[in-house]
Amino acid sequence: MPARSLRWWHALPLFSLAGLLWACGDGSGPGATSMTTPASSPATAAPDSSSPAAPTATPLGALPGVPFCGRTDIATAVSSSAATGGELLATITLGNRSDAPCQISRYPDVDLLDVHNDPLPITVTLGPPCPATPFCILQEPALLLPGLGNPEPDATLQAGQTGLTLSWRAHDGSGVCPEPPPKATSVRLQLHDIEEAVVVDANSALPGGIVACDGALRIVSYGPGATE
Repeated sequence: MPARSLRWWHALPLFSLAGLLWACGDGSGPGATSMTTPASSPATAAPDSSSPAAPTATPLGALPGVPFCGRTDIATAVSSSAATGGELLATITLGNRSDAPCQISRYPDVDLLDVHNDPLPITVTLGPPCPATPFCILQEPALLLPGLGNPEPDATLQAGQTGLTLSWRAHDGSGVCPEPPPKATSVRLQLHDIEEAVVVDANSALPGGIVACDGALRIVSYGPGATE
């Protein structure tokens, strides 16, 4: 079964991602959006009762016959990049090192852990759901194919792998973080299908760890690599 495709966005340089996020925001943070009340629309006619009923949506995690990925099935790699305005980004690639396909039903919950593996106080926000373009959060199961369990940092996300991109501010835009929070040395990904979490070493790509100056972390995008 082929992975769902988000096409080209995972292969974009991370500094391009950051520029677009801040250009689209309202200035209050990475990818911030404002809410407006939509104008009322004209009344529409009632649907024709003779029309066929819409198909029932397939629930998350409903890839037939494919087991959920366990903690030991998943291998990770971290890539990072800096951007303007004090924003930093990291992409975590998830690959399947088992000998059979497995699935992740939805995006994981994310925590930042300190050097003692204790969770840090952090506010986590999500980007828009897919199919928003070009960066979005997949709302459907992601299929991880076997034989792709050695993801490389800075490599293009492959079909059969899944990527998660995070962003945070290292300073307030002037190069200063007035009250630096504790440093996170790892990222904990809590999958919704297993009790154990996947813990990713942030120091492998970020020697200074993750220091979110404003106490905020954003999941910018989540989804599989492109299929041909």
